[in-house]
This record gives sequence, C-alpha cells and structure tokens, in this order.
Amino acid sequence: DECSRRSGQTNARTTRVPTIGELIELYEVLARERAANPNFRKPTETTINNVIWRAKISAQDLGLTMSRPYNELCCQESMKKLFAIYSKNCAGTTAWLYIMRLKQLTARWFRLKCAERGFVVEAHDMPDVGNASRPPEYRMLTAEQKAKIEAWYVSLADHKDPEMFLAASIVAQLAVRPCDVIMLKAENFVRYPDDEFVHLVYTPRKTRESSNRRVDWPIRPALWQQIEAVAGERLARGETMIKQRQIFDKLNRAMRPACGMETWNKAVYELRKLCIDTVRREQGVDAAVALSGDRRETIDRYYSDPYKMVGIKPLEILPIPAIALKK
Repeated sequence: DECSRRSGQTNARTTRVPTIGELIELYEVLARERAANPNFRKPTETTINNVIWRAKISAQDLGLTMSRPYNELCCQESMKKLFAIYSKNCAGTTAWLYIMRLKQLTARWFRLKCAERGFVVEAHDMPDVGNASRPPEYRMLTAEQKAKIEAWYVSLADHKDPEMFLAASIVAQLAVRPCDVIMLKAENFVRYPDDEFVHLVYTPRKTRESSNRRVDWPIRPALWQQIEAVAGERLARGETMIKQRQIFDKLNRAMRPACGMETWNKAVYELRKLCIDTVRREQGVDAAVALSGDRRETIDRYYSDPYKMVGIKPLEILPIPAIALKK
C-alpha cells in the first residue's frame, strides 16, 4: 500500500518485512502506547490481549513459527484455513471473530507506525467464507468417550504442572469458559455469612454484552482446597488464579489424543458441556442456567438433551379407581 511504498523509498537500507514474532511484539508496544493516549484510548486492554493471544494461537494452528514472515499468517489463504479449523466446533460467527482479530495486525494506524520503524506491513483483504454457520447442536458423549475423558482428567492430578489440573477442574466442575478461567482473581471467590461454601462469583465475558447475568455458584470443598493449594499465594497477591495464559492450548493438545478427539478444535470445551449437562439432569434447567450464565434456549440447544433427565418417576395425574384395577 501507499504507506509501505513511501517507507521503502525513504528507508531503503532498513526497510524489511517483519516476522510474525516481531509484528506481535511491535503491536503490543504500539497498541499500549496508543491506548494510553487520551486522544485515542483504543484499542482497549482486552482487545490488545485478545489480538496477541489469537495471533500466537493462529500461527501455531497453521504450523508457523514466530520466525516466519508475517504475511504467511496475514493473508487470505491462511484466513480461509483458520476459518475452516475454527468453524468445525464453533459458530461461523465466532470463527469469523477469531480471524478478524488478526486484522488488527495490519490496521492503518499500525502500518504507519511500522513504516516509521523501517518495517513493510501491508493491508490484507479478508477472505469470502460464505454465510456464517451456527455451531453444532448438542451431541451427547458416548459412554466410551466419557470414560476416556474421566481417565484423562484423573491423570492430570499427577501432572508435573498442577495448573493443568486446576484449569481443567474449573471448567469441568464449575463450567467456566477458558477465557474466563484465566481472568479469575481473589474477588471472584466470595464467602457469605452462614454459608459453608466459598462461592464463585463472576460475569461471563460472552454474556456481558447481552444478558449480563452474574454467576454465583457454591464450590465443592475439595475443589476449593485445590484452588488454595495451587493458586492461594497468587490470589493473595491480587494476581489471576492461572499464571499461564496459554494453559488451555496445552490442555487441548493433551486431551485430543487421550480422549479420541484428534479433530476437535475445542476439546476442553467438552468438560464445560459435561458439567452443564450433568447439572441440568440432576438439578434442573434453572440450575444449569444459574451455573452457566446462558439462556435456557442455549442450554437446550448446545449443552444438554432436554428430553433426558435423571430420576424420572411416573406420576398419578388422576386417580385410577380400584374398580378399574379389578377388571
């Protein structure tokens, strides 16, 4: 584009195409500078973190190292491949949102700043991926799949990294989305008077702009002990419960082969589905809504089979006269 050509003319000796790693590092520095400027204040901290995280994950999903040229990641061909990968297990609109985050790496303001530093960064057009598809409706896990998931989950207790087991536990036991797990802090764990349980209290990021429903759910004592043992010191310092932001990438890579889910993009997400489905069956849809923060329609469509419940018994709607039984 024009700014890149001008940069090439004025800085011929220093101009070059940045690597993926260089582009991400430069974006983090310049985006934070821009956000601190009272004339802009955008992108926001959340946007910056999401762009950086998604760029690294996208490069990994494409098999690209940080030393590869940035335009191997920011191009139509790569965008199409990423969309195909992400849309296997999530809505087309969600998959589109994921790849749209990479668009920030070639935003006009950022390209101009890169040119000032001797880097050629060109705008890239987003691909035509057709109509965005809805995510697949709920598919009940087989008994074999559940057994594999349980065995894999239990095996994490002996993992050399205790954060792996803790992160998986928060999803499996409390149905917290991975993006929310990594943001939990001490203020999200609340003790109420005359209540024996510590409660998880937070507003899911995904529903913050819609229902804004707050989740307030008791934590089993064994899980709370695990949280204190692994992350107690971090929480006391005001830090996030989980230190590693890429913890769920590690969990996905470990879970896929162990549970026969090699082609599943969000394997760990099955832990959330399993949790919500179990709560719905055992305690009803209202409890599942309270736990997940999602609407009932979402629970029925994507997280549980509304026609299968636990402990159903035949009810006497109208009395059957004894005379009829004798006949």
